Parts: sequence; structure tokens; C-alpha cells
Amino acid sequence: MKLASIVYGTQETVALVWGDDLVDFGRGLQIYRLTKAGEAGPVPRSIQDLFGQVPGGKEFHRYLADVVSFLDRHNYWVSLKIGGSPRLRPPVARPGQILCLARNYAAHAAETSGAPPTEPIYFAKSPRAVIGQEEPVIYPAGAERIDPEVELAVVIGRRCRKVRREEALEYVAGYTILNDITDRHQQQLDIQAKQPWYRSKSYDTFCPMGPVLVLTDEIPDPQALELTLRVNGEVRQHASTSEMLFPVAQIIEAISQHITLEPGDVIATGTPQGIAPIRPGDVVECDIPGIGKLRNPVVEEKAPATASPSGS
Repeated sequence: MKLASIVYGTQETVALVWGDDLVDFGRGLQIYRLTKAGEAGPVPRSIQDLFGQVPGGKEFHRYLADVVSFLDRHNYWVSLKIGGSPRLRPPVARPGQILCLARNYAAHAAETSGAPPTEPIYFAKSPRAVIGQEEPVIYPAGAERIDPEVELAVVIGRRCRKVRREEALEYVAGYTILNDITDRHQQQLDIQAKQPWYRSKSYDTFCPMGPVLVLTDEIPDPQALELTLRVNGEVRQHASTSEMLFPVAQIIEAISQHITLEPGDVIATGTPQGIAPIRPGDVVECDIPGIGKLRNPVVEEKAPATASPSGS
């Protein structure tokens, strides 16, 4: 099952990807609840809303599957492509936290002059950096080098703390694509000064995510996916998640030993080799078959408007 957070006219809602169509899952959920329980409840405005309205964990997937089966039997589908042009939002527009793996592919560790780590190394990006499909990445004025990085992103569906890797995937709602954009020059300056490099990862628009959330029923093995990053159609990165030094289950186990993970939290699982800079005018496309293609143009930061001289 694939879900999308969308804007349709002035309405924000959740859509179900049904073949080549987008159907109104938010209204469908209301019909289901009204029929089953006699009370419709609020329309979820996003996938994050959905996490708060339906049971978590395995129950989340079973509940949504039951809703889809009910709507299909009664043909309660409402297409969102009829009479409008829905716009995809990030699957999780404002995660509680975004935690990212550093050097989780050996070849990437080598190209950045770092030895492969012996345990998962993770850092954070600002949730305010998140943008969605086709939204522009702002190239900062005066920046020397900006790099995109394709990554498989894990979206947590159930609260977890100190979980074992054998059960870790039970806490996953689904997967999406994350482009971990970095001001590489600023990052190196911070590393040389022995300072955190949170800012180099967290500029506005430096976290494209999407296009949809694919639930775990369609991705039973997150270590069997191909990742590709293209700039203007040219392949820059290509690898398999099987090459991760630390697989998804081990990452969740490691992080949850110290940090409680909540529904809607996002974990970016690291990028493969092939990092290279982008410039204004470029178009970056991150591709994971089974999830989709995340596409974002790169635009130059506009100079701030200056005030007119007094009396002019």
C-alpha cells in the first residue's frame, strides 16, 4: 500500500495511490468509521494525522488494509485527479526528529576519507528543512559546494524504546526517499574546528522527502532495494541497500537504546558512494524502484530586498 500527503485545491488530505490514480483516502476513512462505529471522526490532513487516528504497529497495517478492502467492496473510491491537480506534500512534513546515518556504506566512507565505523554513527537534520516533490532546493548565496545524497528513509509507526533488532521492523510504518543535501564546505570547516555539523545539513530546503510512503506490506525486505541519484539525467550514485554496513533493523536497535522513537520520526539510512556537487539550474532525481522518483530543481537564493532610500 502506498500513501501520500497531498494538497487538493485548498484541502490537505491523505491519498491512496491506486495504480496511476490518487484516491481520497481521508474521506474513505470517514465512511469506513461511520459505517463500522457510527462516528466519522476528523478527516486526516496528513499521514502524520493518520498515525494519531489509527492503531500503531502491526495493527496500523491491518487496520488500513481493512479500510481499503471495505472501500473496494463498496466502490467508495473518489479520484482526486478528476477536476483538479493534487500536489504531493512530503509524506511526513514535520517529523518529530530526523536522524541520519553517517558512513553506512563502505565505499562512501572511503571517498570521504573516513574509515568504516564499527557501530552506527548518527546525526540529526532540522525538521524545518523538509520539502516535497518538485519543490525547489535553494542554493545558498556564496556557497562553495552543495552535494545531494540519495537515501532510503524509514518512517516509524509505533513508539519504541530499547528494541531488539529481531523485532525492530515491527515498529516501522513504511519507507520513503530522502535527499540528504549538505553544504560540504561548511561541513568540513565545522569538522576541522571540532564543532558539530548540524547546520551544514539543516539549511532551509536541504531535506527533500517523498514522493510517497510505501507501507511495509510492499517492502518486506528493506535490504533488497536499489538507489540511484541523477543530476540532469546523469547517474551520480547507484547502489543497493544490501551494501549497508548496518541494516535497518540494527539501526533502529542502536538508536532506540538511547532515544525514544515516536510515530512519524524519520531515519535516513545513509548514502552510497558517488557524491558530487550541484549548481543552480540543475535538476536532482532520487530513484528507488517500488517507492518512486523524488525530483527537485535547484534554484539560486534570491538576494534580500533592500529598503528604498528615505524620501524616494
